[in-house]
Amino acid sequence: MLDPSGPLAQLTRLPELAPFSRHINLLRADPGILNPYRVVAEPRPEHFADEDDPERAWRRERSLAAATRRRLVLDVLTGLLPYDVARIPHTRIVLLRAVREVGGSADRHPGQVIDALRRHARDGEDHAGVVADFLAERRELPQAALLFPDTSRDDPWYADRDYRLTVLTMQGMTLPRPGSPREEWTDGESLAVELLNLASWLTQRTIYESDRNMRKGVALDETHFLSQVPTGKVLIDRLARDSRKFNVRALFASQLAGDLLRVSGFASLVNAVFVGRTDDEEAQNEALRLLKVPTGVGYEQMLGTLSPRPRHDDRPDDTPRQFVFADGHGGVEKIRIDLEAPHLEHVREALDTNPDASRVAARGVPAATGPAAVRAPDEPAARHAPLAGPAPMLRPGVDLGSDLGDDIDEEFTDLDDPDGLLAPARPQRYLPELRADEHLDLAGDADPGTDPGMHDHDRVRTAGEAVR
Repeated sequence: MLDPSGPLAQLTRLPELAPFSRHINLLRADPGILNPYRVVAEPRPEHFADEDDPERAWRRERSLAAATRRRLVLDVLTGLLPYDVARIPHTRIVLLRAVREVGGSADRHPGQVIDALRRHARDGEDHAGVVADFLAERRELPQAALLFPDTSRDDPWYADRDYRLTVLTMQGMTLPRPGSPREEWTDGESLAVELLNLASWLTQRTIYESDRNMRKGVALDETHFLSQVPTGKVLIDRLARDSRKFNVRALFASQLAGDLLRVSGFASLVNAVFVGRTDDEEAQNEALRLLKVPTGVGYEQMLGTLSPRPRHDDRPDDTPRQFVFADGHGGVEKIRIDLEAPHLEHVREALDTNPDASRVAARGVPAATGPAAVRAPDEPAARHAPLAGPAPMLRPGVDLGSDLGDDIDEEFTDLDDPDGLLAPARPQRYLPELRADEHLDLAGDADPGTDPGMHDHDRVRTAGEAVR
């Protein structure tokens, strides 16, 4: 599970999961844990035992993995360069030559690409030296150490035991504002996007290293940034396509459905979908496309009625959220995620990411005790009055296959030389709220009371309505 902001790391501390879980803060991990040559798994021969020609299928997959590593390194190093340098066509050419010279084996690292650039500079390619100087400067950034391994140590990703749950976090990483143009990104934000891309590849690596018959799950958050990076799109597409073959349930989380629809063909590969409250009209249309629900017939406004809240109420909202759920088999319904059962209280606390000032511990201030105030059923709960006394002190918060010797065909060209710069010149648990007839009138939720078949006792109460 990849959760860049970090709250889901609490799952590894739950008593039921702690013995089999680990939390890795990637920004504090060992150097080289995000080495782009290592985050792409090496195919295993046993995964191709059911192929007509297992040996050929395995060698072909190794070639594809090598080509993917080269493309990933190319994207990452390009992303580390200043925008004005990265957009120069000659920059792409010198990087392509250096990356292809280094090859695509899993034991390489980006430092070797910088060394290759310097060799090319000594041979008269001045621009290669310019690119090498910029990359060497970026290498001095603290977080850039994650890309360059300590060659005297083993792969830092491997563990001495089998963990059933691994949560990767990147607390403290500053991502650019969603939708902001690339030229406005700072050096730190550019590096953060590349690290997030590599962390996503690292998250899925276990899929291809484990027994193919074992049930596996991968969850990726902040996927809207992945859809902006070419190799991020490759990752999303590969996870979607390999989910059946490798017995994987892949979960992609994003604030907007359109972020995932940028990946060509993704809508046809997706299975189950959860959509929460969505207000913007364009975003509503894209969400309905993922749900495979017709657009332009009135369902859009219903998405804006999910999880309603009373007006003028700024208290922390911990009510169960509502979603529209598509099960992947034609069923679509509105559901509520309910974790109110007593035995799930600790799970609810671990998953609650809503900030609440009342949870801040204050030294020297005893907890208020006493009976709860009596109030009318439709009266909102009163806020806690401040305690008398002084204010408390709060805590601060080369040849495509030369490195492997494999047979390569032309379908890997897009990975190794996507722009054709080196090619010869060419001519120009929750419960569904079903009604008695088990049909869902999505449009009816936008105008309560329009369904003549719904009796008063079946009507969903609006927010703030009294329960007497």
